[in-house]
Amino acid sequence: METEDTPFPTTTVVETVEKGNGADPQAQFLAQRLALRNLINDIGLRRTPMGSRELLGWEGKGYYNWQFQMRGPLLNAASLSFVARCFWGLYYNRYRENTFQIAGSESGSLPIIAAILMHAPSLLVNAFSVRKERKAYGLCNIIEGQPTREPVVIVDDLTSPVHETMWHTLNHVMQAGLQLYGGAFVVVWKGRREQMALIPTSQGNMRVESIYTVEDFDLTLEDYLANRGQ
Repeated sequence: METEDTPFPTTTVVETVEKGNGADPQAQFLAQRLALRNLINDIGLRRTPMGSRELLGWEGKGYYNWQFQMRGPLLNAASLSFVARCFWGLYYNRYRENTFQIAGSESGSLPIIAAILMHAPSLLVNAFSVRKERKAYGLCNIIEGQPTREPVVIVDDLTSPVHETMWHTLNHVMQAGLQLYGGAFVVVWKGRREQMALIPTSQGNMRVESIYTVEDFDLTLEDYLANRGQ
């Protein structure tokens, strides 16, 4: 786990491991980041007008005016490849220094985990997943796969400090007696950049790194239509 002296900053991803193909890596990264941003903005956000009661809030409390729907933009080969390369842009050297395994809860993290494994640059990385609910028959297990004793990096499509899925994953990883690596990787941080903060756990603080924050998107229907010139 990290300490206050650990060089493990909370940040958005700014580069990938893509090099040596003749293209400017930074320009290529920015173009691919913009392409996925536009895809999420267009088909990965459900928006309703102010005052609408179409999107019921968590546990039936109030109503949302916008909600991320990440399956559409992420169940796409180019999107998953970009996300996986962003992960290894951050974690390749970290893995070489201190090996880890990756984990996430079903179902949003599963395609991301698969993509990360397929893009692992000659690394034998272990992974497992956490079920939404304990299986009601057979082994009655909550974890799918074979965890090792390596520390765990949590991955998901999106999260915030109060995101239920992230805490579900964290709790079951720690209850299984596994150590956290000290970091999590997500596609979208559901907060503003200045709100990116440590997630406190009994094993220490965990930092989240993301490709995007909410500032990268047109959250309201009014802003989305205005920016599209409609």
